[in-house]
Amino acid sequence: MPLVAYSDSESEAEQDALPPAKRPKRSANCRSPPESLPPLPQAFLDLYATNARQSTHDDPALHGGRKRAIPHMDGHWPSHVYLECKLQSRTLQSLLSAVERALALYFHTSASNDATGVPQLQTVHSSLLTPLSTPAPLHVSLSRTLPLPTDSRAPFLDALATNLRRSSTRPFDARFDGLKWVPNFDRSRWFLVLGMRRPPNDELNRLLLAANQAAKRFGYPELYAEDQQHGEGVDMTGGWGAPTATEDHKADEEDAKGFVNKKDDRSNTFHVSLAWSLEPPPAELRELSGVEEISYLMKQDVSQMSVRFDVVKVKVGNAIHALDIAPKRKEEKGILGLA
Repeated sequence: MPLVAYSDSESEAEQDALPPAKRPKRSANCRSPPESLPPLPQAFLDLYATNARQSTHDDPALHGGRKRAIPHMDGHWPSHVYLECKLQSRTLQSLLSAVERALALYFHTSASNDATGVPQLQTVHSSLLTPLSTPAPLHVSLSRTLPLPTDSRAPFLDALATNLRRSSTRPFDARFDGLKWVPNFDRSRWFLVLGMRRPPNDELNRLLLAANQAAKRFGYPELYAEDQQHGEGVDMTGGWGAPTATEDHKADEEDAKGFVNKKDDRSNTFHVSLAWSLEPPPAELRELSGVEEISYLMKQDVSQMSVRFDVVKVKVGNAIHALDIAPKRKEEKGILGLA
């Protein structure tokens, strides 16, 4: 006599024997999730582009021994007009490493110039990386530090935006050439700077003129003014080893291309700072084009780099404002509503 088959056991066995249910197919309208998140907008990144304030008074110990060029004044906002550069950090790091090797070799082989018999050294502080070792944005200055009063912040930005529109400048690409050490106005710091070639339509000079006109309107000195270049420690006329502005462009073509006049030409002053030092470099190494390794890197790598500029940035206190070089025009639509 067969054993009694319990109904609950049979139902479990039947369920185990059933094939697994197939997943419903996705419709064509159902999209898969994106593989990566979209990049953050630049305006969001600008919110976190400045470091938190560490002290309520100037303390050089918090900044590697650097001293503020313009003392802080209550009710005023230190402001700066500039172009932000995002460059190939590996190429620049290789260039900076070559400079450090050249300095180390010089101090190792040079005669002692210290009473104690120990050769003087130069400590180089890189500007290429943030404290978190991420690539730091570099910049091309278009103004000196401007201590704007609270009530002048918005009017200054409006005046600068108006001047940019009147300059008729369009977004442009720029290239680099020349490497040297230059001091600040009181020779308390030295900067390793990378020179910039004059763009085809003289955009750098035109932007500088727009920023200087805004600064002058509010009673501030102009950057790279004709009678102040030596005092600011940035007079690099003829020192880049690159063709001069007059060699790059014929004089009779300047007016047609919207070039600034010779009085306002500052083509030999535009630069990007790669590093700084409190000690002066050896006189033999202030012009670095004669160092073989550096000359090779400049010709093979740096000369191939370019940077695109489409906005002028203004840092007012810790807030960063982006002004379009050429304000975007509203798209015109045709009869059928199509662009």
